[in-house]
Amino acid sequence: HFGALLVVDAVSSIGSMPVKFDEWGVDVMIGGSQKALNAPAGLTIFALSERAWDRFRKVGRGGFYLNPFLWRDMLDGRGVFPYTFSDVLLYALDEGLRMLYEEGLDSVYARHEAARRAARAAAEALGLEPYPSSLDCTCPSVTALTVKGVKPAEVRRIAWEKYGVMVAGSWGKLEGEVLRVGHMGVQASPAHLAVAFTALGMALRDLGLKADVGAAVEAITKNF
Repeated sequence: HFGALLVVDAVSSIGSMPVKFDEWGVDVMIGGSQKALNAPAGLTIFALSERAWDRFRKVGRGGFYLNPFLWRDMLDGRGVFPYTFSDVLLYALDEGLRMLYEEGLDSVYARHEAARRAARAAAEALGLEPYPSSLDCTCPSVTALTVKGVKPAEVRRIAWEKYGVMVAGSWGKLEGEVLRVGHMGVQASPAHLAVAFTALGMALRDLGLKADVGAAVEAITKNF
């Protein structure tokens, strides 16, 4: 109604769930080489609709590094790569995409969906509460959790220092309030989830809470 462009942050979505750029009417979609694409961080992936291109034409060709016209000229064979690129990252992304298509996108999406269910079941077995509470509002590539009785930062510290597993925190309003377990790309597997939730459970035990690690691993096996 107001002519605003729809901009979507799809960094955690691309490669873990269907992303329907045209069908959803997205104008600008931004992703990254890391997370579900199995490549290191360092590359930005973006797509623009015709509406977005029209808006850029009105604004003009200002800037260089983030100037989309330079990228379009390169893809059309009229220009060159706008800066000195990392060939290692490009080879890594190419390999990550090859892995996705070799497995088949439907299978990849189903595997991430299974990881979401298994992570949620494992969390509940440990007495942790998924955040948000509704499964429909969660992402298939990461599970956020709340814990009562101890500080999430302490759980993260012990999981890393004692058990060698890095559990993420969050930012903004949720800083210091939640734990985040990633299950994206090759990490969307029963083995990776078992390692992560075993470390979480052991850290909770070390902090004096009851945590049934065996039940968590069993929940992963049952739900994946």
